[in-house]
Amino acid sequence: MANNGHPRNEVFELVVPAVATGSTTIVPFCVVPFAGTVTKVTYTPAFPITGAATNNRIERLVNAGQDGMGSAIIATKTYAAGVNATVLDEDNIPLSGTVANRDVAANDVLYWNPATNGTGLADPGGLVHVEITPSQAGHSAAGMVRGFPAL
Repeated sequence: MANNGHPRNEVFELVVPAVATGSTTIVPFCVVPFAGTVTKVTYTPAFPITGAATNNRIERLVNAGQDGMGSAIIATKTYAAGVNATVLDEDNIPLSGTVANRDVAANDVLYWNPATNGTGLADPGGLVHVEITPSQAGHSAAGMVRGFPAL
């Protein structure tokens, strides 16, 4: 533990595959081993993303719950006109304004869900980084980096 008895953020990372223009996919991200709150989500694309007005790309992290049926959006960003991402530069994915959407329970399944508006943009793939603050003060695995194996 650090920060005067407050638990440290756990880091989960996964290299996600590229997704073709007009395509949407679901990439299993991790099974959260403890209850907590997602405090940060970033995406580092393997190639640049140049936003577009109508046909664009959405990057989002979703909580499917323990049964895989949930759809709470934890964080999302639309690469619309003027919203771009630089190659190999960590890009913040804004957290949901709904606090309950950022909360996770032990054994919740999180997934990365690149999607499109209109005919969309290609998704170059890259690194997704998620930080979760455990709700238990005695959580002992702080500082570990986890995720499903890269595809």
